[in-house]
Amino acid sequence: MLSPIGRKARELGPGYSVEVDAVNEASWHRILEEFNDANIYQTWSYGEVLGGRGNVSHVVLEKDGEVVAAAQARIVKLPVVAAGIAYVRWGPLWRRRALEPDIESFRQVIRALRNEYACKRGLVLRLRPALFRECGSEFASILAEEGYRSGPETAERTLRLDLTKSAGDLRKGMRPHWRRYLNVAEKGDLEITEGSAGVLFDEFVGIYRELVNRKAFAEPNDIRKFRSIQERLPQNLKMKILLCKAEGKLRSGLICSAIGDTAIYLYGATSNAGLKIRGSYLLHWKLIEWLKETGIATYDLHGINPATNPGTYKFKADLCGSNGRDVHFLGQFDAHASALSHTCVALGDRLRQVAGGFRRKEARNPMPVPASAPESIPHCPPPPGATKADKTRHHAAHQHAESDGREPYAGLLIVNADDWGRDRLTTDRILDCCLLDAVSSVSAMVFMEDSERAAAIARERGIEAGLHLNFTTPFSGGGVPAGLVERQQQIARHLSRHRLAQVVFHPGLVRSFEYVALTQFDEFCRLYGAAPDRIDGHHHMHLCANVLIQKLLPLGTMVRRNFSFDRGEKSLGNHLYRSLVDRSLARHHQLTDYFFSLPPLEPASRLQRIFALAGQFTVEVETHPVNPEEHRYLSTGEIFRQIGDVRVARPSAMRQRAEGVR
Repeated sequence: MLSPIGRKARELGPGYSVEVDAVNEASWHRILEEFNDANIYQTWSYGEVLGGRGNVSHVVLEKDGEVVAAAQARIVKLPVVAAGIAYVRWGPLWRRRALEPDIESFRQVIRALRNEYACKRGLVLRLRPALFRECGSEFASILAEEGYRSGPETAERTLRLDLTKSAGDLRKGMRPHWRRYLNVAEKGDLEITEGSAGVLFDEFVGIYRELVNRKAFAEPNDIRKFRSIQERLPQNLKMKILLCKAEGKLRSGLICSAIGDTAIYLYGATSNAGLKIRGSYLLHWKLIEWLKETGIATYDLHGINPATNPGTYKFKADLCGSNGRDVHFLGQFDAHASALSHTCVALGDRLRQVAGGFRRKEARNPMPVPASAPESIPHCPPPPGATKADKTRHHAAHQHAESDGREPYAGLLIVNADDWGRDRLTTDRILDCCLLDAVSSVSAMVFMEDSERAAAIARERGIEAGLHLNFTTPFSGGGVPAGLVERQQQIARHLSRHRLAQVVFHPGLVRSFEYVALTQFDEFCRLYGAAPDRIDGHHHMHLCANVLIQKLLPLGTMVRRNFSFDRGEKSLGNHLYRSLVDRSLARHHQLTDYFFSLPPLEPASRLQRIFALAGQFTVEVETHPVNPEEHRYLSTGEIFRQIGDVRVARPSAMRQRAEGVR
């Protein structure tokens, strides 16, 4: 339904003018420094990591030649049809430093945003301003007058701690037991490390994963994305990281963003061994002292929910005590002039609600079953080899989909090129296919002769790369540690001894497997700036017994499953072993529904069957474009003639589908 002012754009007030997408990254970040309400969600880095290059837009409002408001929007468009959405999170910015807030600037900037994205581009414009109901009703009234409709009622709340008070008053205002635990932590032999370096972020991720596993909750944000954001942010806008160690071991940590006059608590975690030392209390107090020194006026604890997360609510509420305010966000506001975009976005909202509910349920009740067909596939059987539990779940989901009228599930086709970085020829052949979008992701080898150049290309061109663990092919790069070479040779001799060696656990090689795997993880982090979130193996040795039994694959990562075969292609024992391995992997990792090799290319009916599966399932196809036949098939566009309407997607699309769009 359209707003009362209809589809037409409205003129800005006298003296106001607007510029759209006329700034670069550096100038945009300089603009942020001029606003008290600037925040991490309005940084160029945040928009680029979440939306991708080319999907971020900027509006700057001026009055009489002076910048008075600004906003960053993340654009998501549907392919083919002219429909989509523009997200503005914690924006627009309109409170200039050293000036009294002018509410007319707020009115004019939301008018300019609607003119550009809803009226001119035909998108749904969605605002989630950093405003609160307790600030008064005038903002909601202005939004309504300017053509925005409020979204569904939510109970989103947060706590905001007033940092303008003295340190003594802040401590006095804490709840007594919070202050007591802080005193205990201050008297303990705890070491606090502060900074913004990537190595500190990576240390924090380790205990954060431990927290997620311990509490089995659904992560509200993907911490790997924030690691990438941190890398891209200019130094003065980087997140603050504080770590607490006891006896030389990391016990707790937190991450905070302090831009504008408000700091936002983003992440906090305590290891299993650190629960008793109260390090998190000391970390928050050290952060508060630092925030006061830098002139931050408010510490936003970034969300509370007493019903679903009472423990975290109590920790935050007791920290604030009498110095904090419990406030409700003003909410979500949409504007649109296109019925098509409005319909598409409404459908997407409904699908996200369904996916989010399922994801939260799975986090509370993880099921130890293998990856199965997606649960909204009407009139489609589960994958071959599915367990009885898979089939029961699939049948129930099919009935539920029919009863509530959901649309059929759209599958994904992931075309992944292995051996990225092995040598220059291999990298260049794969790059040819990536530039044509015939390959959607790569598996990167480290410590190889072209690893450095390949990583630079991937980061420059935004190519999604996972880690291609290598236990069998000699490392060919320069400066490879001698110990790594020696241990890999030991492993390679074992794995090549006979064809069943990979299914045999070798207790004498436990340390060698651990060393070779972890060293490759570290090298990938160095080359690509982040830990791998997708892992497979050279010659598929990531599925060998030592790797699986030693649990060397990080929890939560996307891991390549065994090859998929039709019944009768392999022996019963082979099928049972592969099923057992996939079942084990699916307990702690993300798996596709099917996995095939691109060759043989003939008969054509084989690939047609594979691509048909990708219409409703998530299918990974492995390719090696260094082979001339595969390179020709991909680089000449033959693949596109065969896949038809099937979508070639990046692996991140599978993760986003599983996690829901936040």
